[in-house]
Amino acid sequence: MGLTTRHTDRRGRAAEQGTIPAAELRALLAAVTRGQHWRAALDRLDLPVVARKRSWFTNLRKAALYCELPTAAAHRALDLGAGSGVIAAGLAAKYARVVALEQEGDWCAFMRRRFAQDGLPQITVLQANCLDLPLRDESFDLICVNGVLEWVPDASAEGHPSDVQLRFLGSLHRSLRPGGALGVAIENRWFFEHFLGSAPHGEPAFAPVLPRRLANWLTRHLQGKDYRNWIYGWRAYGRLLRQAGFREVSVRQVLPTYHDPQRTAELRDSRATAAFLDGSRRLAPLLNMLARLGVLGFLTHSFYIAARK
Repeated sequence: MGLTTRHTDRRGRAAEQGTIPAAELRALLAAVTRGQHWRAALDRLDLPVVARKRSWFTNLRKAALYCELPTAAAHRALDLGAGSGVIAAGLAAKYARVVALEQEGDWCAFMRRRFAQDGLPQITVLQANCLDLPLRDESFDLICVNGVLEWVPDASAEGHPSDVQLRFLGSLHRSLRPGGALGVAIENRWFFEHFLGSAPHGEPAFAPVLPRRLANWLTRHLQGKDYRNWIYGWRAYGRLLRQAGFREVSVRQVLPTYHDPQRTAELRDSRATAAFLDGSRRLAPLLNMLARLGVLGFLTHSFYIAARK
């Protein structure tokens, strides 16, 4: 789940990147617009990707991770890149007011109907660009950035990807009240399967772990565009957030992934990581060795990052 973009070379695939194919989203929205309850529509429509990703609509554990963050107050929360609205719905159980901010218009229309059907008037749906956020300074106690940070550079045709991400995080820091919390869920650049050719955001194989210039050249050569969906390792995420002004930055592994968060664990807890791996996979001997060395958690799929203002 993530924030989609309106950049011209991306717009045609916006609803397909990290979320749901555009045709399936339109079919779901049409059914809900006709008055069908969104849960019934999920059950009855022939939507293959939606069927596989039903939890993206229903798994309130995604919100629970953020609700566990201590904040000075529980007045207002922001779910940035809200997608299906599942996190915003979960936040509404704790926060008096919730803003579900999303750039893609179809997702916004779906969320408005979802929240109306579920009787959640305390959630406001806001359509906006992630680099032009219409947010007042010090207006939120909690901000959630779930599967969004890697897509932020797509919202700007220019600018170094990390600079664009830093500018985005700086705007979130300004929007938090003193004592407020930021929660970020995102992939790990050094996930061990990336070294086997896995590519989490549609980039060429091995691009995440290649030197950035080489990854950019490869993506230009094979896909005709720059490589801008930057993800990082745990140290680099910490540096990025501290540069944006955040303090008390904590990085944990979220298992098995942030798409299906069942638990979090310390990065050095390799036993927790191993418990969510398929023991029959051909890499089992290597992974077992990494677990014994205490480094397997640093090669996990996803991180859950918490920070404070």
